[in-house]
Amino acid sequence: MRIVFVHTVTGVVGMFAELIRQHLPAGIEVLHIADETMIAAVRAAGGPTPQVAQRLAQHIQAAAESGAAAVQVTCSTVSPCIRELGPTPIPVFSIDGPMARQAVRRYSRIAVLATNAATLRPSVQTIRDAAADAGRRVSVIGRQCDSAYKAFLAGDRPAHDKIVMREATRLAKLVDAIVLAQASTAVLAGQLSSLPAAILTSPLPAMKHLAAFIRRTEARHGR
Repeated sequence: MRIVFVHTVTGVVGMFAELIRQHLPAGIEVLHIADETMIAAVRAAGGPTPQVAQRLAQHIQAAAESGAAAVQVTCSTVSPCIRELGPTPIPVFSIDGPMARQAVRRYSRIAVLATNAATLRPSVQTIRDAAADAGRRVSVIGRQCDSAYKAFLAGDRPAHDKIVMREATRLAKLVDAIVLAQASTAVLAGQLSSLPAAILTSPLPAMKHLAAFIRRTEARHGR
């Protein structure tokens, strides 16, 4: 079975390769598409656009034509585009869908923490959409750390991490759970585990969801 991963940042390919090794069944063939023009377009426009959704649709079509069984999108910023696409030739999974569904089932006050607006707005909307789908009343607030993003772009990872952790500590006094909306912040989850609010990230729930899809598909085909 072949699975295609679509990334908008080349730097996360290695992280997902390790998650794939740890959590997906052995023998799965994985291909990676990294298209940084998508995230550049989102940042320039301040959010996802029809053009970005069209580019994603092109990648999905290419994956289907290659014989892939499914596509895993790894960027939460373009998650809203998946809903806009309508029917697709093969299943397409967002990176934050499984985490969002878990979050709204368990918590009623949720904060989304991101370092840039292009990610924050779609991520907040994903949580709200999950709550609406589940028929749950959930309070969702978004918090943007501009200075952390600037530090990240400048290559100052220690400063980035310090700013994010300080903001998460503040938010933990106000909510039941904090969503770290980006791969660059998700790696801090372990260091924030002692906070009174639950720390939620997307990659691991997404990999577990994908693994379950693979097992179901293989079972249907008698593998």
